[in-house]
Amino acid sequence: MPWISAQAEADYQRHAELASAQALRRSPEGAGTVQSGNASQYAAYEDAFSLKWRGMHCSGPRDALQKFLGYLDALEARSPMGAQGFHVFPQALKIDFVLRAPAYNAIAKVEDLKGGMERIAAAAGVATPSLPASTGKERHSNENMGCAKFDLMTSDEPLAKDVLRRLCKIYAADYTCFGYELPEACQER
Repeated sequence: MPWISAQAEADYQRHAELASAQALRRSPEGAGTVQSGNASQYAAYEDAFSLKWRGMHCSGPRDALQKFLGYLDALEARSPMGAQGFHVFPQALKIDFVLRAPAYNAIAKVEDLKGGMERIAAAAGVATPSLPASTGKERHSNENMGCAKFDLMTSDEPLAKDVLRRLCKIYAADYTCFGYELPEACQER
């Protein structure tokens, strides 16, 4: 696994060793069992923090859904997933609306970034910012990612509907706070 830095690798190794030790203490046979090597530490770390999805491979849409479910398990367990975990955490829960933070008077949605920035600039009494035109390089795409080959919105697969309902539950705060309409599958009771 490539590491961003030597410090990230050292942190991971430390967490893996701690998780391995904790798993051994919890295990009834752990007292007499000696596990050695990075493989057992890594397995204990994955088990302790719901990270099994990292090693799953995708040979089709169903495998992709299973891997994504594993990812959601880790997200809901608040597993240490680094910047990726924080990036996908519900946006409404990142807004610190307690008095120690500045108040938000406006929020721009990504799907209307230009219009949102224009409204914010007008409200702040500053010049309208110019956003550079998209070159296509910064466009996020999952075209070449085998594990991204599923469509939750159009699939009739029961597992896809379950994943979509779970996402609606995870992002309930975003749907509510930012005025998004729940997908039909999430409105069903």
